[in-house]
Amino acid sequence: MPQVATTVTPYVKVEELRVIEISFYDHEYYAGRQLIATITHDDDLTQPWLVIVNDKEVHRAATLMLCHRFICQQYKRGTLSVQEKTPVATTGNEVMCEIAAQCEQFGFELLDDGIYKDEQKLGSIGCTKGKWWVIRATKPCISRKSRVILPLMRCVYCRW
Repeated sequence: MPQVATTVTPYVKVEELRVIEISFYDHEYYAGRQLIATITHDDDLTQPWLVIVNDKEVHRAATLMLCHRFICQQYKRGTLSVQEKTPVATTGNEVMCEIAAQCEQFGFELLDDGIYKDEQKLGSIGCTKGKWWVIRATKPCISRKSRVILPLMRCVYCRW
């Protein structure tokens, strides 16, 4: 009886993939909290299902399950590209909501022409070409609270 030499590869535990169905045509695959891949559908007649990683098509198939199998196999082998994290974009509305919440917290009134406290203008805030700006009122404020809000807005939101 001939002897055959075999090599044993160590078992690598692969995290279970979690699938989130966004719609019938869109699915996201996660390993833990990291997005691994997405499956989407287009109008191709023969292979309408696409596997997308980093906004690039990496596989096409005729059925959703073939794409699912591709993602699972490639992930277990470790050959699936790593999904790059995209920076979270902040919209002007989100920033204005945060500013309004801060003004409310300190008892300030946010109007179209500036920020007020007890009928006294503390300053103005705005956005021009994607850059936030703050202008303090010409008369210095005496209130401790009013000295807190404007530097806070400058540090967090403004790009000079």
